[in-house]
Amino acid sequence: MLETVEDKGMTALWVAGKSTPINMGDLVLCLKSFDSNGYEANEVADEAIRQYCDEDIDLLFVHFKDPDKLQHQTGPFSEKGMASLEYVDGQLGRVVDALQPGTVVVVFADHGGHNTIAGGNHGTLLPSDMIVPVIVHVV
Repeated sequence: MLETVEDKGMTALWVAGKSTPINMGDLVLCLKSFDSNGYEANEVADEAIRQYCDEDIDLLFVHFKDPDKLQHQTGPFSEKGMASLEYVDGQLGRVVDALQPGTVVVVFADHGGHNTIAGGNHGTLLPSDMIVPVIVHVV
């Protein structure tokens, strides 16, 4: 999607924390410094808002990695995993509050987290792992 937007002469950007699941060169902005609150989401939200307000971005992806990272470390329903979801929800709210009317927001999840027989925790082929929520909202 990022390349397609660029090919049409528009601007696309993916804003992420220290790491991201994609490698698209200049189309991906990975942030390098973070404060000490234990989450990347506040800095990612700050940069996404800055990019949206100060740059001419036609398609902006905002990647909040904290829930994935913490839920892999501590379990999907752990106290830290659930706290990371609540924190990211607040940061997403900050981003949405900065958007102009008519802006389309699409929120989607990554994957399920069941442990597999082979020892991984990136889910299985069960519907609960493969069917992720997608929310589409127009500001």
